[in-house]
Amino acid sequence: MRRKVTVTTADVACVVGTGYGRTQVPFATTNVSEITCHGRGAHHLHSSVRTVIDIGGQDSKGIAIGPSGKVLDFVMNDKCAAGTGRFLEVMAGAVEIDLPQMSDYSRFEGDPVPISSVCTVFAESEVISLISKGARRADIIAGIHESIGARVISMAKRVGMVAPVMMTGGAGVAGGKGGGCTTGRFSTLAVVTYWPDTQPCPLAASGTLMTHQPPSGLTPMASAVWPSCNTPTLG
Repeated sequence: MRRKVTVTTADVACVVGTGYGRTQVPFATTNVSEITCHGRGAHHLHSSVRTVIDIGGQDSKGIAIGPSGKVLDFVMNDKCAAGTGRFLEVMAGAVEIDLPQMSDYSRFEGDPVPISSVCTVFAESEVISLISKGARRADIIAGIHESIGARVISMAKRVGMVAPVMMTGGAGVAGGKGGGCTTGRFSTLAVVTYWPDTQPCPLAASGTLMTHQPPSGLTPMASAVWPSCNTPTLG
């Protein structure tokens, strides 16, 4: 649960901008890319992690990190909605359910129906066609998640995917509002070791706090404030 705190500018050691809008924060002390933050944050949470797969709302990323958390290489899908949260959003509309329900269907039922189209527009037409042919909704939703898994794993392999692998981003949250891909129920996602817990792991925030060294005499925020990622129970 988030709680309100009362702070003044004197209480703030530094402000770091990250993400697409990081250069638009006029009061930021410094700016750090979200890719660097993901690498440092993943290393902080689980130092053994060597690959991060992030499925965000508008893009997805595959990030290779070294033993110190330094980013060695990365690849990003930011030109197309396929394999992103937006893709899940469109698919939820196609099967006529609320986005959070996508995760529930994915977790507990459904034998994946192949979704061959990687383009969001074509995939939506394919899903509508499957519905008209009488395919079960649960099977279609399972196929959608399998399709996303195949796409992001293929992308991650381009950076030389090495285990352990951490999944981040709202689309990986089981039971969350992002219609998550859930745990390693699907063969395409079986390589993932660490998954977000009930909320997305704030790797950008934790990575930012570790990337920036506060001024002399000030103490960095304690690591205890960062939620952790848990290894899934497969069944």
